[in-house]
Amino acid sequence: MASDLGATPVYVEFNDVGFTRQFWYVRYIDWVITTPCLLLELVLATGLPLSDIIALIFFDLVMIITGLVGGLVVSSYKWGYFAFGCAALIYIWFILLWPAYRSVTLLGPDFKRAYITSAIFLSVVWTFYPIAWGLADGANVITPTGEMVFYGVLDFVAKPVFTLLHVYMVSKLDYTRLQLQSGKFSEGASLIQAAPQNAELDHMRKNARADANAVGVAEPRHSTATAVGREV
Repeated sequence: MASDLGATPVYVEFNDVGFTRQFWYVRYIDWVITTPCLLLELVLATGLPLSDIIALIFFDLVMIITGLVGGLVVSSYKWGYFAFGCAALIYIWFILLWPAYRSVTLLGPDFKRAYITSAIFLSVVWTFYPIAWGLADGANVITPTGEMVFYGVLDFVAKPVFTLLHVYMVSKLDYTRLQLQSGKFSEGASLIQAAPQNAELDHMRKNARADANAVGVAEPRHSTATAVGREV
């Protein structure tokens, strides 16, 4: 962006109608990659169910894509996309501040304290992104240069600063309480296949012993002792 790359001209709706401003689509490509990583970094240490994590990432992508499309739309329909993006952000806040909070509470006060600090920090920072969009791509109130500075400060705080803060918080936690297990298929499959085979062998041995006792034939491992006993 500093090299004037990754932007396209878009006609503005307010202030200087008929003129264009730079729309930085490359910023949204960045967000599609980084914001799901930030959310995963936050919720993977909470014990949140996988279904909630998938829904969380989905609505994060909805928020970004609606912002991208809304910024490219010239007419007032852009505010409809903006509304959908805000609704997705509200859902993200709901997951972070309710289900994830309830889940991490079960892990202990130290996990809860680390999560609450990071979740509130990220939620507050993300609150300013819709404001920046409304002032820049939405209402054309601030210049592209001011927009770049606004988003630049937000991205710096929401990414490296948040990551360092959260990693520092969780580095003091006991990860064994998360009960993490290997998801390798080969290990699980070998155990599943071995169990029926072992059960079948035990069943065959029991049947063989029962048949041997029924006809009065001694088991092979006791044959020598039985022969000696008869001679005595």
